[in-house]
Amino acid sequence: MGGATQQRGKNQQGCVRAEGYDYYATLFKYDEGRALDLYRDFTGDNSIRVDDLRARKGIYRRLPDGSRQTIVDPGDFNPRNRFNIEPGIVHLSHRANSLGAEVNLAGVSAILRLKAAGTTLVDGRNSEELLCCCQGGNPNRNSDPLISDQAYAQVMGGFRYTLANPVGLYIAGVDDQRVQTKNGDALTPDWWTVVRGEGFGDPKSCRVPRLELAPPKGSNLTLEDLEVDGEPVRFAGQLADLLQVHLFVTRWKRNDGDNHGPSVPCLGTCCRKTGTQQLVPTRRKCGAGYDLAFPGLIGSPRVGTNLTAALAMKALR
Repeated sequence: MGGATQQRGKNQQGCVRAEGYDYYATLFKYDEGRALDLYRDFTGDNSIRVDDLRARKGIYRRLPDGSRQTIVDPGDFNPRNRFNIEPGIVHLSHRANSLGAEVNLAGVSAILRLKAAGTTLVDGRNSEELLCCCQGGNPNRNSDPLISDQAYAQVMGGFRYTLANPVGLYIAGVDDQRVQTKNGDALTPDWWTVVRGEGFGDPKSCRVPRLELAPPKGSNLTLEDLEVDGEPVRFAGQLADLLQVHLFVTRWKRNDGDNHGPSVPCLGTCCRKTGTQQLVPTRRKCGAGYDLAFPGLIGSPRVGTNLTAALAMKALR
């Protein structure tokens, strides 16, 4: 979830979005002009040019073994261009928020998992353990373990499921009981404007990737006149924390005589940095300064003394 505040005219405006960069990258590939129009519209900056959104020399990542991985080919869309940082966030840019990451997380969570002994099910009651087992995301994030846990619960309940079309991570609703004016007044619905999406106000159908918060027309208030949990609004993160997000699946009961479907072994486990809560997904032995967080998920891990630190850095990017 991304959030930003910016000044447009007299009143401040806040915007939260759950839209990944994949859409803009694909749009840029086929219609650079339309991608440019959206950027100009959402930032209010008409000076942006197409080349400002382009990764002219490409984007690459250096892997732990010294090799180079191409993230963006030269000339393609740059999801971390400067206009997505200032004056406002147009879309999310971290790879954990991509549609590919969402599909992967839902996919690896759709299969019953067995611990190393081969007879004990991973029951899903510990969402971090589950995510370390299926290796579907970052167990240190708030969203990944929760999404994996809710998806796996469908499997444990005897359901099959598939991601519903259009695939996306959407804003589900706003906890408006936590935000009010400094005078103690609740916000009226016209404080919120759906910029992209539909169904706002109905958690069962809400598919909103972009939502704006601004004072109603004619109001003399600004966002700085609001309080969240009794604290004056100063940061976009305070607004983003008010929102819940969800993804949509279509599910149906299994009819093959097996309540849970096939089961497969855990793909890995996690090491925990000694003295912290930080988890590092791994399929190898924990290195110095790390302890095995969930014994029994996999058999004897392969020896790997230098891998844990490298994976820790990758997980935190």
